[in-house]
Amino acid sequence: RTLTFIDKQFDGKVPNKLENDEVDIQFIDHINSISEKIGESIKNFKLRKAIRDIVNFGKEGNVYLNKKAPWHLIKENKDAAGHVFNICAQAVYAFERIHCQ
Repeated sequence: RTLTFIDKQFDGKVPNKLENDEVDIQFIDHINSISEKIGESIKNFKLRKAIRDIVNFGKEGNVYLNKKAPWHLIKENKDAAGHVFNICAQAVYAFERIHCQ
């Protein structure tokens, strides 16, 4: 959903960030810790926990996206909507950073 919206509304380029509010900060903190948490579970063969954490993180991303409602925000402030999708793009990227060393 995030990448499709960025492709359609921002010509496939991740939009710029603006100033974070408290909701953004909480979600970004989770983004920054999820890769290591899942990687650690995989490393220790706790695959059910890793999968559960992946699914829960996806749900949290949807909650964040629904709370911010950038599809409504874009009508009034495209930069603010872009900020939301910048953070969501970071969430997508977090899965690429999973390390199982």
